[in-house]
Amino acid sequence: MLSGLVQVEGEKKEITVSAGFETIAVLDVPPVAPVKLLSAPDLSNTPVLYEHLP
Repeated sequence: MLSGLVQVEGEKKEITVSAGFETIAVLDVPPVAPVKLLSAPDLSNTPVLYEHLP
C-alpha cells in the first residue's frame, strides 16, 4: 500500500501493514510479515505512442 495503515488478521494472528509495505493473506493461513515494496519502475524512456506492438 502507498499510504495509511491496514490491520490484517487471520488464524488468530494480527499484523499492521504501514505505507511502503505489503503482505499476503491466504484463507486459513496466518498473514505473512510485511515486506518493503519494490521501488516504482522508471518509465521516463517509455514511448508515448506505439506504432506496432512488440
